[in-house]
Amino acid sequence: MAFISSSLYTFTSKTSKNSKHSTSFLNTFVQTHSFSIHQRTTLHSSIKSHSISMVDKVSGQQLEDTLKNLGSTPLVVDFYATWCGPCQFLGPELEKLEKKYDGKVRVVKVDTEAEEDLSSALRIRGLPTLMFIQDGQLKYRMEGALPVDSLVEICEQAFFGKVVENESEAREVREAS
Repeated sequence: MAFISSSLYTFTSKTSKNSKHSTSFLNTFVQTHSFSIHQRTTLHSSIKSHSISMVDKVSGQQLEDTLKNLGSTPLVVDFYATWCGPCQFLGPELEKLEKKYDGKVRVVKVDTEAEEDLSSALRIRGLPTLMFIQDGQLKYRMEGALPVDSLVEICEQAFFGKVVENESEAREVREAS
């Protein structure tokens, strides 16, 4: 599982079932921007050799196992699709979120196309859909992509009970966490 980000896009690695589409999109991106031949070669080899994702992609069964074994650790579940632009924007933001909490909050991703039955059962209608779960309880659910600062505020409220009422308090919560 690798994520390589460029601008607001994240391109999935060869583990994705749609990797040919992701790779061709990346190739088009690299070729249409002003990169020298050397830079293109370096970018392509870098993309193929690096695995930088901290966020695990899980199947429906793996999600169920994670929920059973999680204990009281908060969990953020991202339901996404590889073709979804806002989902691609959200990928790096979730990486930052998981890094910021350093094990205090776990983040996983579920591909809605690979897990159609689960997506249907959970009534996933818009992408991305995020579920914030703690102690087996759904604390918060939302659709859409947000920057990491907003995700931190949601985690602080949903998981740690910190109520953020205005922008200055929100800034303090972001800086303290």
